[in-house]
Amino acid sequence: MRYLPIKPGSFASIIWDPPYAMHRRQTMPILLELRQALRSHGRLICVHYFDPTCFLQRSMRLLFKAYYEPKAMGGIRVMVIGEKLPRFRIPPRRIDHLIQVPVSIWEQQSNLEPYIRPAKQA
Repeated sequence: MRYLPIKPGSFASIIWDPPYAMHRRQTMPILLELRQALRSHGRLICVHYFDPTCFLQRSMRLLFKAYYEPKAMGGIRVMVIGEKLPRFRIPPRRIDHLIQVPVSIWEQQSNLEPYIRPAKQA
């Protein structure tokens, strides 16, 4: 599975149900190969214990994600449908802003008065 003899961009959709005994590090080269075999806007349908679009987030867009727990085997599985983007996305820059919010929004001032002690004056 790591070296598929398939031309890049030859499939519109791929269904992948990997062996669950494989470690996550072993599945990453396979995911790269499957992504290469997909056409632009092609769909990768995967049933596994992790979401492959997290690893391929710059080139795959998550369309559907569902968790389920099979009765025959233990553990939770994840069904994921991802779409291959036509080109790599630039990751958005994260900008954090601190906003000061007064406490009076959540609690009335009258409820806080018994808990507030006046400052000691020297």
